[in-house]
Amino acid sequence: ARRRGPAWRVANFEGHGFGKATLRSATALSINTVYAGLLLRLGGGDADRGARAVVEAAARMGVASPLRAVPSAVLGTGEVTPLEMASAYATLAARGRRAAPFGVSRITGPDGRVLYQARPDVDQVVSPGVAAIATDVLREVVDHGTGVRARIGRPAAGKTGTTQDHADAWFVGFTPTLATAVWVGYPQGQVPMVPPRTAGRVSGGTWPAAIWAGFMRAAP
Repeated sequence: ARRRGPAWRVANFEGHGFGKATLRSATALSINTVYAGLLLRLGGGDADRGARAVVEAAARMGVASPLRAVPSAVLGTGEVTPLEMASAYATLAARGRRAAPFGVSRITGPDGRVLYQARPDVDQVVSPGVAAIATDVLREVVDHGTGVRARIGRPAAGKTGTTQDHADAWFVGFTPTLATAVWVGYPQGQVPMVPPRTAGRVSGGTWPAAIWAGFMRAAP
């Protein structure tokens, strides 16, 4: 007999209830319960199988950290770096083509001669059609969802993220030419960002989205 793990209890942000929702609106409003249902669909009724599909997709898109293939992975409970998140979202911006991130793009000598030019391998890891649909859905997060503070006056797409107890807050997004990830939290550990420690409850749609917008407005 198969040994089952503890029950996975899913709740929405701040305990909100939404009733029925499409994947499009669930993404814009961060409705966790809808994505729990999607996980079952991905796994043909098996949440563990669905979790493996989620983890495999994340790895293809640029998440290098080892993620546990557990059901909660669909909500982003694994530990990843901002670089990995920016890389994964850049894959969507590039119509499904993933390129390994690099730190130095070019080195030139005193005479202007190019001594080194980065040429990362590029792989088509997501079909262009799927990447285009995902980008369109993520635009709604910024247009009228949880990421409205990330509006920059030109087309942008992204996603907010907030862990339990407000200990981590994210906004990761992109324009057609640049992907950027913002994480806000305490480097000492899982410290809740709630009053009186902070002026208000910090979520992905507050400081991270505002920081992202400030950076992206100034970025070339």
